[in-house]
Amino acid sequence: MMAEEIQVFGASPVYRRTVDELNRQVFRPMMMTRFLIRAVPALYQSLAFLLLILALAAVYLSGARAIAELGAVVLILVRSLAFGQQIQHSLRRLDELMPFMNRLRKALDHYAAHPRQDGNAPLPRIERLGMQDAHYAYVPGEDVLHGISFEARGGEAIGIVGPSGAGKSSLVQILLRLRQPTSGALEVNGADAQGFRREDWQRRVSYVPQSPQLIYGTVADNIRFYRPEIDDEQVERAARLAHVHDEIMSWSEGYRTVIGQRVSAISGGQRQRLCLARALAGAPDVLILDEPTSALDVRSELAVQESLEQIKQDVLLILVAHRLSTLSICDRVMVIVDGRLQAMDEPAALLASNDFYRDVTEITQRQGMTQDPTHQASR
Repeated sequence: MMAEEIQVFGASPVYRRTVDELNRQVFRPMMMTRFLIRAVPALYQSLAFLLLILALAAVYLSGARAIAELGAVVLILVRSLAFGQQIQHSLRRLDELMPFMNRLRKALDHYAAHPRQDGNAPLPRIERLGMQDAHYAYVPGEDVLHGISFEARGGEAIGIVGPSGAGKSSLVQILLRLRQPTSGALEVNGADAQGFRREDWQRRVSYVPQSPQLIYGTVADNIRFYRPEIDDEQVERAARLAHVHDEIMSWSEGYRTVIGQRVSAISGGQRQRLCLARALAGAPDVLILDEPTSALDVRSELAVQESLEQIKQDVLLILVAHRLSTLSICDRVMVIVDGRLQAMDEPAALLASNDFYRDVTEITQRQGMTQDPTHQASR
């Protein structure tokens, strides 16, 4: 998941430099440890053989030549056995690694045959975003998306619902330009998105995943997320929009408080809103959220929804939702079933015309459920 965010936010160059620096810091101790692990047993074995040779020399000099010759033969056999064991161990290790080497070779061939498509045109502000007869297949001939066509405009909030395995995640990855349609097109302002620079796309399209990931660092580092061009003022503005600024200021060091996956016990709602602030820090034109409230309590969900209500007039907001309460801010909802766009309309109209949406609503009302009703409906 972290790799997905790094690609979406265009943070790869800074992230690589950070990882390279960390690697340099641990390289010398690691090499020293490896040297000692290999050198100590070899040194011990060499000393043992040296002592054995000295003992044989002493026996030979004392006149007991037959014993010395026998000892020399034993020494040669022991040494040969040691070399044989090393060869056997190397062959066994090579045999264990062979499947992984084949898999790596296939991966390299795949990436060489499918270079990342990038355009040269600068990307203006995104006013319209959609797809035109888009198909996608992970395996040739087995489409998971079939002829998806729609268009959404800035200032709209668009919901995406559908049963598990319907193709929602594939649709989102295409919208993020992490994948390219097998056929058809992703269109922005009426033009094929492949013609625009990916660097511009990463600045204008932002993302909050279903399982938000924090990095080890300060709160400001987590919001900035390897984008040094984002200054402290933008970090604070994003935190205010995500309704998490006041809580940050209540922490011991404010924006300099060190957090991370296991460093600081912050709540799921705070984690989600920090990642929302991360997505807002670059002032995107399009904001895509995958299950933004699926793991939140009622209070945290209300805080996130309040944030989304505040920002939706300035961006094109796309929400993949399981909770119907999340769709309350949506102007239109897309229903994806079996990789096809079954319907796209206002929630009230879908309630009257779409069986899947109506079933989900009835399950929620009948059972009093607010979490993952689409999963229940898909059973």
